Amino acid sequence: MKKVILCLSMFVLALTANAQDKTLLRHAHHETNRFVDNWEVSLGAGIQAFHINQSKPFNGLSDEIVPMFEVSVGKWLTPIFGARLAFQGFNYKFMRSEIEYKGNYNYVHADVMMDMSNLICGYKPDRLYNAILMGGFGYAASKSEEMDGYNNEFAASFGLMNRFRLCESFSLNLDVRTFLTKESFGNIRNAGMIALNYELLAGVTYKISSKKNFDRVDYTPYQNKISALEKDLNSSREDLAKKDTEVEKLKKQVEKEIAAKEKAMDEAVRAKKLATPTANQPLSIFFRLGDSEITDRNVPNLKFLADAMKADKSDRVFVIVGYADKQTGSPEVNMELSKKRAEGIYNLLIKEGVDAKKLKAEGKGDTEQPFEGRPYMNRVVVIK
Repeated sequence: MKKVILCLSMFVLALTANAQDKTLLRHAHHETNRFVDNWEVSLGAGIQAFHINQSKPFNGLSDEIVPMFEVSVGKWLTPIFGARLAFQGFNYKFMRSEIEYKGNYNYVHADVMMDMSNLICGYKPDRLYNAILMGGFGYAASKSEEMDGYNNEFAASFGLMNRFRLCESFSLNLDVRTFLTKESFGNIRNAGMIALNYELLAGVTYKISSKKNFDRVDYTPYQNKISALEKDLNSSREDLAKKDTEVEKLKKQVEKEIAAKEKAMDEAVRAKKLATPTANQPLSIFFRLGDSEITDRNVPNLKFLADAMKADKSDRVFVIVGYADKQTGSPEVNMELSKKRAEGIYNLLIKEGVDAKKLKAEGKGDTEQPFEGRPYMNRVVVIK
């Protein structure tokens, strides 16, 4: 029996490798369906042989091989993995130490199914042949005529389901499998550790759900969203680049305006310095005809001069000389007028904080004309 099962398994594996289309099926992601989708019901019948450690050597079909049946309900969670709940049983028979043991049994088990064809070759719902590995655990109960009750044992099962597609809803199955349990399951006294039940079944599977296959994940909406986001990102980058260009232009324009203003300020400062009197150059203050009053426009220049005098740390004396034009007035009047003009300047500088020791005021009248030929300019006080 072991040799037969081994030969069948090798045949099934070879068939799995050669029964596929020549076209290479690419693996793809598939959507996980709802709970009500991808359910199936299977019915099967076949033969089994219960084997223990000290079984009598096989002498014919009547020694150990007996019929069995199975019914199961399963669901495929993905194209590769599924699960099922199965019930099998009927009777068992074997020989041990010239004693025949026989009885009835029931075995309820939950199995995990793995579709090797879909795993290796990719999912194809209309594939003619699929090789499905099964393995699980369950609870078995046996009863013989010599027993008052049931002998209950845990069991583990594994095997290979060969599924042949008939149409979208129906498939034929050929299962090669076994389940392991304790030898005491067969009501054997002084039983050993493990007993094996070899099984060969043929059956049919019906897909009861309206949704029988799996759909590939459609990435188009996500790809479209990604493309739209990339487009928006590129557009934002372009807008940002344009704004950066505009900012750079504005920056250069502002820098140009600042440079122009700084240049204008420098020129204004230089012009102011040139226009501002200093202690090292004479300053002329002009008066109206017959008047000794200092005009408002001359006051700023005199204040600048006062600051320059206060900043001068030398012991020099600044001479304030008043004049009058000789074309008008008598010499006596012009002398008095020139002195008043000089004293007015003297008093203003003292008021601005200039030390009196650094100042000397005098009037020349019309005896001297600093601007010969221009009478209106000789109505002046010269500070030097």
